[in-house]
Amino acid sequence: MLRAVCIALLQSLLFLLLLSCNGPSPVATTLRQESLVQTSDTCSQAAARARQDFQQGMYALHSIEFLPQPNTYLHVLSQSYQIQWRFVDTDTAGSYYGCYDAMMVQQLQSKYGAKFLQEAAQQADSLEQTGHWYRQASFPGGLDRLHQLVWQQVRWTRLPAREGRLFASFRIDTTGRIHDIQIRSGMDTAHDQEVVRVLQKMPRWIPAYGAGKPEVQDYTVPIPFSQAIRRQYMQ
Repeated sequence: MLRAVCIALLQSLLFLLLLSCNGPSPVATTLRQESLVQTSDTCSQAAARARQDFQQGMYALHSIEFLPQPNTYLHVLSQSYQIQWRFVDTDTAGSYYGCYDAMMVQQLQSKYGAKFLQEAAQQADSLEQTGHWYRQASFPGGLDRLHQLVWQQVRWTRLPAREGRLFASFRIDTTGRIHDIQIRSGMDTAHDQEVVRVLQKMPRWIPAYGAGKPEVQDYTVPIPFSQAIRRQYMQ
């Protein structure tokens, strides 16, 4: 069927060339014909490969790369329909992958139904609405609350009166506990050690989720210090 469409398109384009007002030169006409024939051959080869892959149970669709990754829709296609999504340089109609996908979709519709792509999109929307399908780890109350807890628990009298900011990194496990606390960019030994001590006593975080399952995530948080903060929390 796809071959017939490509041939019909070729014939239509050639006919339009012949109807040109001044008429193209013989050389130009020949070059255009060769290009169109080559496109038709490429499309036929792609369609044949798609049919072969489908018969062997290897389902694949293609597109230009897009964000975000990971993607819930692609996850549904993979898990529910065994379709692998591959990123390519071009997927326009008439290109190799454009023709491949057109044939593959026809074959997949015969297996899963004419609306399987819409159904996959609806399933992906439902999963994302659960609130914990793909989600970054977070601290209850947000970063502001984390800063408040740090400033409330540091022993200010042991810290030099200076201003600055340090960056602490750690790993949040699937239960929300933090491990492997390190200072990536510190201020001084006193501030660095005190922040590590306080972070070790932090309440649990809300863990990250990937494909509906909690997962480990590395996290880096800035901790600022200033004279205003010092005066407020030393009281």
